[in-house]
Amino acid sequence: MSISSAVANVAIRPCPNCIPAGQGPDFFTPEKIAERLGEIPIAPALAAEEAVFYKRLEECRKCEALREQVLCSHCGCFVMFRARPDKSRCPHPMGDKWKIF
Repeated sequence: MSISSAVANVAIRPCPNCIPAGQGPDFFTPEKIAERLGEIPIAPALAAEEAVFYKRLEECRKCEALREQVLCSHCGCFVMFRARPDKSRCPHPMGDKWKIF
């Protein structure tokens, strides 16, 4: 079963502060989130290595808490944004799934 089919019936209610004025539901596609991620600068010293970033996202894709392919239901964050900083941790209540990276 794919992640998208597993979460297809889950309502997405992102934080109202995260929705830019005039934006509709298409703002929350994985492609749009990745585009927004690229618009936000982060100092290289604070960013996770690219390989670590992608490994974190892969763990998120396997997680039952992923909603609409972009949101973590444990913390409400967009997973692409949460996975980017080097010191970021997975908020899963059973333990940090990124600890191995």
